[in-house]
Amino acid sequence: MEKKQKIKLQSLFGNLHGVRDVQIGILNVMLCHNTLNGGYLDIHAGGVDLKFPHHENEEAQSCAHLGCQKWSKFWIHTGHLNINGLKMSKSLKNFITIKEVLQNHTSRQIRLCFILHKYNATMDYDDATMEHSINIEKMLIMVRNVSVQTNHNYYVRLKK
Repeated sequence: MEKKQKIKLQSLFGNLHGVRDVQIGILNVMLCHNTLNGGYLDIHAGGVDLKFPHHENEEAQSCAHLGCQKWSKFWIHTGHLNINGLKMSKSLKNFITIKEVLQNHTSRQIRLCFILHKYNATMDYDDATMEHSINIEKMLIMVRNVSVQTNHNYYVRLKK
């Protein structure tokens, strides 16, 4: 079976991944134009690996189509999610779904895991990271219980 070759285009701005980058730019402009005022975005996000040339290309195509100087006001580039030290990737077969994570952890623990990491930094999902989230959760529950008991005692004294 012949391996499918990726189309790459040389440009002054680096290699573009051919049809994929063009399609994504066109689809985004069409979607935004049909759903937003004039097709402009306030915020556009993606992984740090898409910053250049993918997002630069997307911005150029969108501006050319809309006849504007700036299509997206702000770009947010998130860090990668690592699974046990390697970038999560279907090709590496280390892909994990939220449904699978929920088999071992609560949704609160997962949210704490994400909240404890800066959005643009790489996050390692492993046993140590989740153990840290679980410990933070235990601490928050303890603080809440102390607070509830303290408030209860305060109101009991007020009623007397």
